[in-house]
Amino acid sequence: MNGQAATSDKQDGQAQLATSLHACARACAGATTLIHLAATPDDDDFMQRLLPDNIVGFYNIMEAARIAGFSRITFTTQGGKK
Repeated sequence: MNGQAATSDKQDGQAQLATSLHACARACAGATTLIHLAATPDDDDFMQRLLPDNIVGFYNIMEAARIAGFSRITFTTQGGKK
């Protein structure tokens, strides 16, 4: 498997995790800290990638953290095009 295919598979797995509230809740179980740095770049397809990965995914991980009782979350974002 070449590096590009491995990266794509990893990104697809991360997107599937992010779009499943149940998977996010499992990932947060027992944790005490959440640092969110993931996002699909702005130049990708909005309906197919950006909406599920960035918006639904962000909501799911924040909701999972709330359910898990996190009192503090750190995240970063970059807006706009360079």
